Amino acid sequence: AVVSTQSTGGDHAFLYKGYSLVTEGLAEGLDISLSEEVTRIDYTGDKVLVKTQTNEHIADKVIVTLPLGVLKSEAVTFLPSLPDWKQHCINRIGAGCIEKASEEPAHGMRAAKTTQFQH
Repeated sequence: AVVSTQSTGGDHAFLYKGYSLVTEGLAEGLDISLSEEVTRIDYTGDKVLVKTQTNEHIADKVIVTLPLGVLKSEAVTFLPSLPDWKQHCINRIGAGCIEKASEEPAHGMRAAKTTQFQH
C-alpha cells in the first residue's frame, strides 16, 4: 500500500511494506546474486563481465548501484574506465543527510498527521 503524497506534505510516498516490494517485482525471473563483493566490471565487449571475489557473472546489461563511498574509493575497477566527467562528478559530490519518519495508523484508527525531520 502507498500512503497518499497529500498527507506527507510534498512529493513523497511511502510503501508500508517496504521498498522490497518494488525490487522483488522488478527482479522476478532474473538471476540475481547477492552478498558478493564486486571487484571489476568489464563492459568492453558485447556482454558485461562482473567479477566478484568468488565468481564471474556474464550479462547483457548490468545496473550498477554502488554506494557513493565505494565509487569514491575506486575499489571497483571499470573497464573501460569511467569517463573523466563522470569520475569528476563522483569525486565532487558530497553525501547529505535526510531523515523522514512516518506512522502507519493501527487498524480502524484515523490516520495521524505525518511528521518529517530533515537536516
